[in-house]
Amino acid sequence: MANNIKILREAIDCVIYAKKMVKAEGDRLSIAGGLVVAGTLIEVESLGSKKEIYTDVEVGVDYAAQQKQMNTRKEASDLRSALKKVDKELALLHEIKKSKGELTAKHADTFQQLLSRKEEIEKRLRDLPSGETVPVYKDAKVVVYKVVYPGVEIKIGEATMSILEECYNTTFYLFEGEIKQSP
Repeated sequence: MANNIKILREAIDCVIYAKKMVKAEGDRLSIAGGLVVAGTLIEVESLGSKKEIYTDVEVGVDYAAQQKQMNTRKEASDLRSALKKVDKELALLHEIKKSKGELTAKHADTFQQLLSRKEEIEKRLRDLPSGETVPVYKDAKVVVYKVVYPGVEIKIGEATMSILEECYNTTFYLFEGEIKQSP
């Protein structure tokens, strides 16, 4: 883990930890997929992608002092990403069933496997240690100069915000325990 990390083009499906800040200067994409954690600031041109790739962005906590918590956060991020993929596949099978009335034997088998996988992932997420609440840097923020795509999850301290629709030229910050955004 470095104090500051500067990404000159883009970071795709990466795991990045910075004690203080992460800055990405890519024109089209800055950060898409993976996990990016910084103590005080994440500053990028864009987050996520049009394909709604799950992208986990966390700011506000000094994870350098919390190695075990860093590992747990990474595992939780990976599990949430896997859960989102399973949910998309289940939604597709629901649409097939809705349009055709029923699923073929192969689709029905896949559907049951996905349901089992979903239950397994959700159980693993519940079983992860919650860890201690750690102090949050009061001025921590995520600054996005262009676009944030759906599929991005922003965490500041213990607060979480899932991006459901595109937003532009936005700063995310913590106010009274909730993530707020401003242009």
